[in-house]
Amino acid sequence: MKLRHGLLCALLLLLGGCVTYTYNGGSYHSADEALAAQQQFNDQTLAHVTRLKHADPGTALVILPSRSTIEANGVTRTGTPDHKVIDYVVTLLSNDYSYFPRYLEASGAFAKVENRVVDYPLREAHDAQGKYAAVVYLHMISPQQVGWFVLKPGAQAPTAVNFDTMAQAGAPRIDSWVKGVVEAGKGGTH
Repeated sequence: MKLRHGLLCALLLLLGGCVTYTYNGGSYHSADEALAAQQQFNDQTLAHVTRLKHADPGTALVILPSRSTIEANGVTRTGTPDHKVIDYVVTLLSNDYSYFPRYLEASGAFAKVENRVVDYPLREAHDAQGKYAAVVYLHMISPQQVGWFVLKPGAQAPTAVNFDTMAQAGAPRIDSWVKGVVEAGKGGTH
């Protein structure tokens, strides 16, 4: 009976194209369920971001890659994955990135935080340089080459944001990222 049940499940998976969606160690039957879990996790993280005592009096601009940039440069593909799976991964990444301006704002690191979603964050960062106390952008060359950078007014080159990527997921990792943004943003004129 177990063998028949196993074969039936395998056949249904092949015929039905069933996909299990995962997020943060959990498995979900639909992308919507997984994305709801992601939003809950990100909202909890946002609620626990450490507020800094001293804010830069200026405005920071956070520049994020567009969905098309994330799909082109941020998703590893093996074989020919179903477009639903690619869309889920792009949505997952886009949703996560969209919280970073909110995390920075919640930290109080800057008096004000603005954000933009663009196809070419590096180009946009250079265009915005000098208009903000700091321009924070996510540079995405490939799935293996993704990094946060800060471009300060008058700087010849951006500074990489160093943070503890091994810190516990959630507020501890975000607090480390905020600290890295603040450190990378020191020394500019504004």
